[in-house]
Amino acid sequence: ISTFHFPDNHSSDKSVSKSIALAVFDGHGGGSCVDIISRRLFHYIALSLNPSIKSYDKNQLNTLIEDLYYCPNPYHNITHKYEDRAAEYLKKHLLESEEKILTQFVRDLKPNNDISSALENAFIRCDSDLSEEIEHNLLSSSSNILLHYYLSLAVSGCCVTLMLIHEDIAYIASTGDCRAVLGLSGSSKTKTTLKTIDLSKEHNSDNIAELKRVLSEHPKSEQNNIIRNERLLGQLMPLRAFGDFSFKWTIDKLKRLGLTRAFGSHIIPSYYMTPPYLTCKPEVEVLPLKDIEEYKKKFIILATDGLWEQFEATRKVVKCVNKYLETVDRQESNESNNGITFEENTSIGQIIDKLKVRAKPAVTSFDEITRGDDLSEDTNSATHLIRTALGEIPSSDHNLDQYQQQLQRHTRLVTYLTLPQSVVRNFRDDISLIVMDLK
Repeated sequence: ISTFHFPDNHSSDKSVSKSIALAVFDGHGGGSCVDIISRRLFHYIALSLNPSIKSYDKNQLNTLIEDLYYCPNPYHNITHKYEDRAAEYLKKHLLESEEKILTQFVRDLKPNNDISSALENAFIRCDSDLSEEIEHNLLSSSSNILLHYYLSLAVSGCCVTLMLIHEDIAYIASTGDCRAVLGLSGSSKTKTTLKTIDLSKEHNSDNIAELKRVLSEHPKSEQNNIIRNERLLGQLMPLRAFGDFSFKWTIDKLKRLGLTRAFGSHIIPSYYMTPPYLTCKPEVEVLPLKDIEEYKKKFIILATDGLWEQFEATRKVVKCVNKYLETVDRQESNESNNGITFEENTSIGQIIDKLKVRAKPAVTSFDEITRGDDLSEDTNSATHLIRTALGEIPSSDHNLDQYQQQLQRHTRLVTYLTLPQSVVRNFRDDISLIVMDLK
């Protein structure tokens, strides 16, 4: 999550307008690609949207982008995979590479007032620059550390769903199978309405339009082999992604850069004839926020596919967040009505007596504690979504009493969160999510 500080071109006092960018990144085939794309993509976007920058300046870029939240750390994969000295060497090398790449990117930039187009160009250029960087280092480097790093980078990938809010318009750019969903809740005298609106599409074999796109880009003789077992060339689930250059480069290039030597001939998928089979080009949706002003509650959920897989329908995710927000509102309302008031001439003794009564713990039954369905345990709606996703009990257990249901949910949650790394992927995917409450 970052804030972009753009000079306001319509203001005479050189004021700065703010935009906010939020994104979830879901890596596969290792963490190399997701680490580097999550560090760089916002830089490409910020530079694309700021026409005043004529040449790359690292300090100017740091002024332009203010990081608000980044998890895990931007070099998570490197620090866990390499020893300290090797990790520091890689960090320095990557920073130098990024400066060179962004310097050339700024030189090549052309004025573009269309934000959707700028986002699309930023995605595509970020991926193509990464491809060229890998190729250059695999051909010219004599460092075993760099060769190992760039080989692993070449065969890893990541999916991204990103939202940019600029001048009261939300732009949602998505490539892969992460998703963005809008939840709207409003009430009238007779009923409460709850709406769910998809702000992005999953790029996988469940998306018929996406299947048609992929098939249309290759000869008819390949139609029966491009999608096998619901995967691209029988291997990759998302049909759009950053990285994964073993689905983008030619066979000659894969061999020349040493991928077949490093990983074996199976790194080239079967029926690999007319690459590229994969693109990182995003689909961009536009949401004017003024169009949803009338709703009492409005929120956007960005999440990796690990969250959506745990729910039967998108609407259940929206209902879960809405229920949480309504409960928080009730709690805040009750707390504001339970304050202690004192008359102007109240004595110190009377004040102390009232405070003593207020300080006594309330006697509460177990049923009252659990009535909120565990809502009181979570400090925010995103945490509650994960608890619900991993702790949801089968419908067959809903006939149990409230205590037993909560015990079942807790046991299920603990089990999911403590599975060994060697088997956890067989039971659940990683979950990363952001819930943005549009006040």
